[in-house]
Amino acid sequence: MEYEAFARDIERLEFSNRSDLLYDMPVGVAVVKGRNELSIETVNREFLRQEGYTREELTGSGVLYADYIYGEDVGFFEDMIEQCKERKSTEAMELRMRTKDGGVRWEMVQCKLYCYRDAVPYYILTSWDMEEHKRKEEERRLKENRQMQAQISEEARLDPQTKILNKVAAGEEVDGFLAQNPAGVHVLFLIDIDDFKRINDTFGHTVGDTVISDIAQIIRGQFVDTDIVARVGGDEFLAFMKNTSIEQAKEQAKKLGKEAAKRLIGDDAIVNVTLSIGLAVYGIDGEDYESLFDMADRAMYRTKGNGKNHYSMASKERDFDSRQYRGEREEQASGGQMADKEFLNFAFSLLSHARDINGSLNVLIEQIGKRYGLDSVSVFEHLEDRKEMFLMNYWNRYGYSYEKRLFPRVMESFETAAPGEFVAMSKEQIRQSEQQGVETWQKRLPIQHLAGIKFEFSGNRIGGLYLGVSDRDGFTPAEESTFCELSRVVSVFVSLRNKINDDQKEIRQLQNQDMLTGLYNMEAFRRREEERIKKGELLGNAAGGEVYALVHVDVNNFSYVNENFGQQVGDSILQEFGRMLAQEEHVVEACRMYSDFFVELVHGKSEEEVYQKVLEENRAFENRQKLRYPASDMRLSAGICFVRDSRESFDMILEGANLARKFAKEHKGNGVAIYREDMRAKREDEFHITGRFYGALQKGEIEVFLQPKFLLKERKLYGAEALARWRTDSGEVLSPAKFIPPLENMGYIVDLDFYILEQLLRAMRRWRDAGKKLFAVSTNFSRRHFENGGTEFLRRLQELMERYQIEPRYIEIEVTEGVLVENLDGLKQCLSRLEELGYRIAIDDFGTGYSSLSMLLEIPANVIKIDKSFTDRINQKGQREFVIRMGQFIGAAKEEVIFEGIEEEEQNQFLVDCGFCYGQGYLFDHPLSLGEFERKYI
Repeated sequence: MEYEAFARDIERLEFSNRSDLLYDMPVGVAVVKGRNELSIETVNREFLRQEGYTREELTGSGVLYADYIYGEDVGFFEDMIEQCKERKSTEAMELRMRTKDGGVRWEMVQCKLYCYRDAVPYYILTSWDMEEHKRKEEERRLKENRQMQAQISEEARLDPQTKILNKVAAGEEVDGFLAQNPAGVHVLFLIDIDDFKRINDTFGHTVGDTVISDIAQIIRGQFVDTDIVARVGGDEFLAFMKNTSIEQAKEQAKKLGKEAAKRLIGDDAIVNVTLSIGLAVYGIDGEDYESLFDMADRAMYRTKGNGKNHYSMASKERDFDSRQYRGEREEQASGGQMADKEFLNFAFSLLSHARDINGSLNVLIEQIGKRYGLDSVSVFEHLEDRKEMFLMNYWNRYGYSYEKRLFPRVMESFETAAPGEFVAMSKEQIRQSEQQGVETWQKRLPIQHLAGIKFEFSGNRIGGLYLGVSDRDGFTPAEESTFCELSRVVSVFVSLRNKINDDQKEIRQLQNQDMLTGLYNMEAFRRREEERIKKGELLGNAAGGEVYALVHVDVNNFSYVNENFGQQVGDSILQEFGRMLAQEEHVVEACRMYSDFFVELVHGKSEEEVYQKVLEENRAFENRQKLRYPASDMRLSAGICFVRDSRESFDMILEGANLARKFAKEHKGNGVAIYREDMRAKREDEFHITGRFYGALQKGEIEVFLQPKFLLKERKLYGAEALARWRTDSGEVLSPAKFIPPLENMGYIVDLDFYILEQLLRAMRRWRDAGKKLFAVSTNFSRRHFENGGTEFLRRLQELMERYQIEPRYIEIEVTEGVLVENLDGLKQCLSRLEELGYRIAIDDFGTGYSSLSMLLEIPANVIKIDKSFTDRINQKGQREFVIRMGQFIGAAKEEVIFEGIEEEEQNQFLVDCGFCYGQGYLFDHPLSLGEFERKYI
């Protein structure tokens, strides 16, 4: 049954005889009257059947249609009526209606403005039963949810890299199988890739990941589908062979080792890929997964101890303790190296934030001991002229303590070691030292292995970090490397402690200084200025009547240098600017906030003098950069906020300077602006705009306007440009210049761009369905879409295009020239993908930025739009030749050149005479609302 057809039939009914004709309609119909409160005039039989009421109950005096709508949906209904007032009809909407028995039922409701009688509007509300549809939809949703949950559960059981089971899932599978099959011979294999750390170190983690994936596939291929295969560690795998024999399992282990063996050949090294395998037999070596895993683990590490590249049976190796290898295995796992880096980061962080040096060092050695399962950690300072060392910091897991005291040096190999070298002492060497009567600080501990790393501090003085363990056979290579790095951190602690005065100064410098420029960092700068403000030192009547101000500065187009000359050159420019600030007499002190943003505290005899000094400072810097990098057009934007009120906080003054900086940047004058109160009001307006934006979208306040594009000679429409206009509920139309910048700053522009695109696509689908011929329409997309490579932009774009089934060739993606300068490399990749998908690409506002013609050759753009400022040059003497040449150059690179802002007949004729074909501007037509454009051109 055609719902739309019924709606059209109802609309054609005469008002006078509506009751009889509506009553037998096979869809629910209600006629309501009124402007705000819609009272029910009449309803038909199907409506009564759906809701369960009698006609008398619904058509009495004062009965409102909205009273029968489910509470949460009333707002949607009111929006639909508002839409109907404006457009005379609405699209169908799903609403929940309250039935007489107290229930709720889903209906599809559509509203049309029927007629006016005595200046009162009457609406026809048509409704169709959606209960069955909703029931099926809910069943489908629940089914999809169940499928999704099953998929998520299954994915949670798999190792993300190899797509075989993970360790937890393997344990569940094995225990589940054994519970149902208590009889039979089953064998658990534990498989480890030999020397995997060397593979990563030699060839890199990409090759290492490839080896992991290859081995996983080989193991999976060697066992039948009913067997269990899993990855249980970084380079460890498990296989559970069901219903087999011990001999078959041995043969399988041999075959697996042979199949996996291969050689990795690099420029400087050859690494053999082999496996060490341990086997545990159910019923002999264990009765469940945990016991079988432990026995196979022991057997596998026995294989490693016997030369690797083989297998061992657990039943013959019950006395073997694999703990001696466990540290090495965990270090070789994929997360091992990251864990060490994380701990080193912790150590450096502890150092950089230390206030009590000795207390922080005690915390560090305790954490070292706990992190790596050590029994003792000690820090000594060696006495230069005596064979003794002074114990300064000490920790052990047993709670024994030592006061600071002298001990003899017991590690002879340590004496000749180089700083940073790891030196180990075996249990035998420790025992010999004790037999010689040498008292050690480890005598009360069951130390099996002792190690030390020498470090230098405070010039040529020597110290040592000592580590002891009792329950394992020494230290792994990865641990040795980590301890050597930690000894360097410890050396800094010791140096600081031994030069306490200088030390505190160094710490303050580290905490206060920006490492790149040598200026203060923001935190230190803030503390200093807050103290000055608190003391009243920055008020105008202080220091001989001088005035003080904060200046907020940033380097415009700085990204151009980084992208074209490299980060090293960019850093050198920031360092140069920092040196300049440090040398300027009017600059009291300065800081680098982050990136290319700086803040200065400046002073002068008057506000005018401060302004001129800042202006001269900026021009001097800009001129130097212009000589070195003429194409970059690096300029400074500076905002000045004077300290005029003792009640103002540092943050308020800084905010004022920042607002003035933004003003200077936006207005492109001499680059320097002084804060005024109206700037803060403007900022508040921007916050107000961004706060209202999403509500405006929902209420339909954001409208699409289309500006026609014409063939210049024929004066014939050939395309259009989609623009956004904001008409508030009070009727005010906000200029794009007022709402676009704040939306862009907040990132909301992304949703505005896609909203405009969707409204455009809806209109184009309507044109196409009406048999109209489509043409290309350009629509703007902010630089924000391309900040992270444009991946999310492409996804959302394709999703909308597929929803409305509009061919990409009818959509022209328009980006401003400024995006080229900011992010050329990232943009090129995204635009190339758009070109592959069939979209047209336009560069807008060409000539207002700093891109070059060579950039146009690098990007896949079809259209270049020449900014109005160039069109205006046509009327200036001596400028016409420039416009001609520029247009010809661009036309040689791209297929379509459009001149914007054509307002005079003389301009149009000049462009036609020069052979240019395309343009837009008020001479032809103004931007039109979507409805006006459709009536005039579609």
